[in-house]
Amino acid sequence: RALSKNYDDLTAIELLQLGKSVWEDVNKETLTQAVQYLNRCISLNPKNSTAYAVLADVYYAFIRNNIPLSSASEKSEDNIKKAIKIDPKNSIVITTKFWIEWDKGDAISSEVLAEEAIRSNPNEPWAIATYGWYLIINNVDQNKGKEYAGKALQYCEHPQGWYYWSFAE
Repeated sequence: RALSKNYDDLTAIELLQLGKSVWEDVNKETLTQAVQYLNRCISLNPKNSTAYAVLADVYYAFIRNNIPLSSASEKSEDNIKKAIKIDPKNSIVITTKFWIEWDKGDAISSEVLAEEAIRSNPNEPWAIATYGWYLIINNVDQNKGKEYAGKALQYCEHPQGWYYWSFAE
């Protein structure tokens, strides 16, 4: 429904959802649009740690997908720091940090963050899907990983494609 609204009438939550939707279709245009949505979301609610975390991930997606954007790394790092400062226990913030650290090749931090995210909120679908994927991809516990992946699908009404990565692995 948010897509049918005038941009100026969108609420902070709608802007956050639109910013998060980029995860399903990553390209320069959608990433740039997500930055716009998320910056507006933050201007409406500057204490929203999730918005800062998603913005950090969007900036890191430029790097992850080899899409040129000057200072994407610095912007990603600045936003994840802001998110952590606002709410260090937010499982979306922790999960975002996991994916950034994983992409950087930091296996130790990633393991700690995956476990911390699931402890922080065992009902957050993104944290659950991430933890399941982590358990499977690292051959820690295939059955437990599939269990978490299934649980993530149960908790998410409209899962994006990456929710199925664990099963593909």
